[in-house]
Amino acid sequence: MALVLGGTAGCSGDDDPEGAAPASTPSTETPSATPSPSATPTRTSPTPPASPTPDDQLGDGDPEDDGAPATAGGGVCGDLDPEEVAAGLGETLRGSALGGGPGCTFVSPDGRRVQITVVDRTVVAAGGIAGAKAEATSTVEGTPEDLPDYEAAFVVTGPVFGGTETQGAGAVQVGDRLVLVTVTQHKAVPRARVRGAVLQILDAIADELGG
Repeated sequence: MALVLGGTAGCSGDDDPEGAAPASTPSTETPSATPSPSATPTRTSPTPPASPTPDDQLGDGDPEDDGAPATAGGGVCGDLDPEEVAAGLGETLRGSALGGGPGCTFVSPDGRRVQITVVDRTVVAAGGIAGAKAEATSTVEGTPEDLPDYEAAFVVTGPVFGGTETQGAGAVQVGDRLVLVTVTQHKAVPRARVRGAVLQILDAIADELGG
């Protein structure tokens, strides 16, 4: 008796039927999680520390407005001699500190005939030589004259607020320091002499600062 093997009709041997699609094998791989974009760190520039005030600019000033000596004004005022400051105008002056220092003022005994003010700043605080010129000409009505023998300096003479007497101002830069000088007088001193007085004071300041 012939043994009949179970099968499916229409199959030819071991070959797959023509056009049959192979069975798909299910994937067992777990899809990778999409990485979250990492946050970009914010960069902040460190704030540079403030430049310290040079020791030779420190001074007590005159906060009580009680006539503290000029040397208390700090800055170059600690090295200025009232006689040297007054020499160009032939006056005996007394010095005192400015409350807003570093700075000082030198005045005649009557407080009116002559007054010379010296303000010592850093170049940055003064706004450079251009800032000093703007400050000087805000009162003295004249054209600043640059002085070539210094790192940077100028002198200006003219009336103040429409007055008739000649007043003067100027400034000199030495390194990172810029010192502004104003000369006010009420004794009919001619322009050339006022200019010479400002120049003499600027020269003394430059010498003291090593310029």
